[in-house]
Amino acid sequence: MELHIHIHHHGDDKLFTEIKSINSKIEIMAKTQAELAAEMNQISTQLTKVAGESKQTLDKVKELEEALSNQENVSPELQSAFDNLKAQVLVVDDLIPDVTPPTEPTDPNAGL
Repeated sequence: MELHIHIHHHGDDKLFTEIKSINSKIEIMAKTQAELAAEMNQISTQLTKVAGESKQTLDKVKELEEALSNQENVSPELQSAFDNLKAQVLVVDDLIPDVTPPTEPTDPNAGL
């Protein structure tokens, strides 16, 4: 978004100075919005990376769970290590609220 204000000055220096000050503030706001957009794009890129890494990690946990289920006489040490891993997965999962599917609006006139 660009905002161009053209001023034709004919005498009132105080008014002219005030308008220049307002224009300066508008330019600062525009730079701030551009900086915010850049920061948001950077975070979006980071989240894409995190999502990919999270999927790889969850896939690896599933592989390990399957490998564990194929073991005979699982040692307490191995079971404890897997239980700790699953607990960490739940900690991370709990950091992000689950998405609930939207409910269909109810018709207030239904049944009338």
